Amino acid sequence: MEEIKVLKDENQRLKESLKQEQCRTEALQKIILSGKVPIEDSPILSQMKAENEELRKKLKNIEELNARIRELERELALVAKGHNWKKAVDKNVLRSHKKSAYMLCYAVQGYKVREIAQVLYKEHNIDVTERTVYRSLSVKEADDYERLISLYSEFPEIFDEYGISKKQIKLWYTSMRTKKKGTG
Repeated sequence: MEEIKVLKDENQRLKESLKQEQCRTEALQKIILSGKVPIEDSPILSQMKAENEELRKKLKNIEELNARIRELERELALVAKGHNWKKAVDKNVLRSHKKSAYMLCYAVQGYKVREIAQVLYKEHNIDVTERTVYRSLSVKEADDYERLISLYSEFPEIFDEYGISKKQIKLWYTSMRTKKKGTG
């Protein structure tokens, strides 16, 4: 950010210098064209050529600074966009975890998958498919218990609202694992 400001200041300074040089060059051209000084012998002409060369260098420098400013602005926009993207993803993940916490509360209370989907929509305006409920309440893997407990830790207020304890989650999980093993 600081580099962009420095480059913009330098760019502005060079533009002002260029304007002054252009005014001076125009004044010298008028003197020469008025015929008061012979062009061939004019030290002014050689000075003008030197100043013209200097102006070309300054103009090139301004163009390079403008290109660098555009490049830095693009980089800054990408960084900002990346940051916003990460925030959006984090927000989406948080929303998904919150839905899962509600699903777990209802499951522990004995609701069936279809009932969970219906009550989420009616009470919380959360539209989920039965498949999403199944995936969220999966107990097939050994680390599923840690995932469910992490929901409890992440949203204690939701579990408190429904009067669900860690012990109840563990009992529900154990019974579901037992059912899965019995039917698997």
